[in-house]
Amino acid sequence: MKVGFEQIGAVVASFEAAAGTKAGALVKLTANGQVGPCSADGEIPAGVVTSLGEGLAAVQVAGYVEVPCDTALTVGWQAVASSADGELEKATAAGRDALVVWVDAAAGRCGVFL
Repeated sequence: MKVGFEQIGAVVASFEAAAGTKAGALVKLTANGQVGPCSADGEIPAGVVTSLGEGLAAVQVAGYVEVPCDTALTVGWQAVASSADGELEKATAAGRDALVVWVDAAAGRCGVFL
């Protein structure tokens, strides 16, 4: 791709990390001020973990991110949610509005503005 979107509009917040939280993963709110992994279809992600340390997770809650995604995801504005595998997918019910700017179906990755 001839353009780059890295770090555009990035907003990162610190949360307590629930068990099983991993860097690079989609996370949901699990308690007050705490995030944990998205692990079921249709969960609305709060963001993506950029780093972990000392029981805390730095979570990008807005701006451009690259994440694992379902191969059926397409470019454009749409409501998104997580799959049971922790991938971003088009929401079938409630979701979070996001602008998908590229999808690499072969690699199972996409670039998204949250």
